[in-house]
This record gives sequence, structure tokens and C-alpha cells, in this order.
Amino acid sequence: MCTDFDVPLLPPELEHLIFVNAIHASLNNATNLLLVSKRVHDWLIPAIFEVVVVHDDSTQYWPTQLNLQKIKEYGHHVRHLLLSSIPAGEVEKYLELCPNVVNLSFWLGRKPALDIGVFQRLKLTHLSLEMPMLEQILQPSASSVPPQLPTITHLDIAYTVLTPEQYALLGCFPGLTHLALYAHQDTKTLEDVLETCKTLKVFVRLSGASKYDLPEEYDSPAPVDDHRIVSIKGGCIKDWRVGAQGGLDMWRFADQIVASRQVKLKGQKLG
Repeated sequence: MCTDFDVPLLPPELEHLIFVNAIHASLNNATNLLLVSKRVHDWLIPAIFEVVVVHDDSTQYWPTQLNLQKIKEYGHHVRHLLLSSIPAGEVEKYLELCPNVVNLSFWLGRKPALDIGVFQRLKLTHLSLEMPMLEQILQPSASSVPPQLPTITHLDIAYTVLTPEQYALLGCFPGLTHLALYAHQDTKTLEDVLETCKTLKVFVRLSGASKYDLPEEYDSPAPVDDHRIVSIKGGCIKDWRVGAQGGLDMWRFADQIVASRQVKLKGQKLG
């Protein structure tokens, strides 16, 4: 019997897939699996640090805890990062040391001093944050035009009823296809947002967290009749984590609803 774990018994691609899926199934497996062999260790480190929640009780949501000491070594592996309940002064340090992040959430309850250049360097596709922070990031100087963040396709603005000045900032996201806002927006705000965001495909009205682990649609007709508007309960840290892992989060759930409506509308036209 072969006892040398460094001698592959399966094709490397299959072996890699098995070990990475084991990590995705439960990060509690990580400690033991990292000791199997050097090649397995090298495969798993990127998978372990791909999704990170930095929170004062991270283990409640995700076992991978990344403090500023660890981030210097592992930050380049991070693709999905949620920052919550950390000192405002540490935020920019995390972002600088995680240059490959594409999915970023800030739920801080306060405004760290951040420069727009930090976000433009990151090439984000998904961003979730509170409106005061978004206003600070996008605030142009007296002599400049508002900055652009063209790579962002999914934007979630938490706990805010927008003013006209605030929803005008959505024009800074020319590639935006998915937008989530707090549900209690008036008719004019919804109409103006749809007019501002020319590329929008899905508009989520969020109303609190779902009582289930998955997002759920709730019975609250939007004041504007548009097949892109979906009313959903969801958007909590667990929902973010599921989405970061490629599961059914509020975005994918809303995509399914809008796609179903489009099929129905097409059928009605043909009929």
C-alpha cells in the first residue's frame, strides 16, 4: 500500500477539485487538510482566504478571521471581503493589502477617511455600503466632475431613503446592472433611479432579513410598474456569505424572478 501522500493517486485536476470542494463544504476541515501534503496546502490556501469576514465576532458568520497581521501574508488571495465593526482607521489598510477584491461590503456604522483612488484601483464588481460612506467616496472637489466607478455592476445601499442629491450619485456607476435599496422609497425616487441608471436590469427593494437562510420575495407591490423591480427580504451577512460562495443570494434570487417575468411578458406578446 502506498503511504506517500505526495504521490498522486488521482489526476491532479480531480484531486484539486475534491480538496477545494471539501473546504467550501466546511472550513472546519481546513486545519487537517492543510497537513495532507505540500501540494494540497498550496491548493487550499487560496480557497481558504477567498472569502473573508472581518467582524468583531467573525466566527458567527465565517471561520476565516483575517487580522492585519495575517492580511500581509494572505490578503492577495481575498476576492470577497466584508468589513464590519472594525476601527475606521484600519479600513484603508485592509483594502490596500487585498488588491484582488471584487466583492466588497462595508457595514461599519461610521465613515472612514477613504480616497476614491482606493476603489478605482480595486476594480470592484460588487459593492455594498451605507449612503454616508458612498457620498464621502464620490464627493468631487469644487473643480472636478464626479468620479466614475465603471466596473461595478452590483450596488447595495443599506438602510437609506434616498434624496434627489443622493440618487444622482448613481450616475457614477455607468456599468450598473443590479441595484438594491431600502424598500421605503417613494414613487418619484423609483422613477428617477430607473431614469438615471440606464443599464439597470434588476432593481431590488429590500425589507429586512429573511426568517429563512434563503432570500424570499414578499407581497408588497412596487409603486412603479416595472418588471425589473423585485421586493425581497434578505441582504444580511449570511446572504452575503452564500453569494460569495456562489450560492443563491438575493442577487441570484432576483435574477430568477426577473427572468421568469421576462418569459411571461414575451409569451403575452406572442399570444
